[in-house]
Amino acid sequence: MGLFKKNKKMKLHIGCGEFIKNSWINSDIIFSKKIQIVLDARKILPFKDNSFDYIFGEHFIEHLEKDDGFLFFSEARRVLKEGGVLRLSTPNLDWVWFTHYRLVAEEEERLLFCEMINKAFYGWEHKFLYNNNYLKKKLIDAGFQRVEFFKYGESNIEDLQKLEQHYKDIDAGEIPSVIIVQAYK
Repeated sequence: MGLFKKNKKMKLHIGCGEFIKNSWINSDIIFSKKIQIVLDARKILPFKDNSFDYIFGEHFIEHLEKDDGFLFFSEARRVLKEGGVLRLSTPNLDWVWFTHYRLVAEEEERLLFCEMINKAFYGWEHKFLYNNNYLKKKLIDAGFQRVEFFKYGESNIEDLQKLEQHYKDIDAGEIPSVIIVQAYK
């Protein structure tokens, strides 16, 4: 049984880790018996142009250096079919800043804030955190035609609803802790 089946929606779950999705091709950089393909999103993706209807990645782009993230966006666009959608979730830099740091604070608090914001960046091996504006610009720069933001688990496409499984912090008012974005080819 091959990865590609005729007359079926082709769905790639990239950087899946332990979060396996049924009816998706699950991939990660680390081998596991649960995944179908090992691949490194920092490199050219090993698929033909226009191969997938959907690509989903949850909490993985923040683990790529900025330039590697842009390469991934470009490659995702290349391997998506016309009308295909890239859906990503990633920690929100604006939320991290708003909830982890205050310019006006007592000295002890500022020490704590310094540690908290650095942990948000580096504590989980994050390389680059995005906010909505920057992520949208980079997706448009990579050639996507339209970019939309959604609430956690929500989508205007049934196949892309309720995909997120990672832990989500409490939003800070109108600032979501996690960015959920869909980019359309």
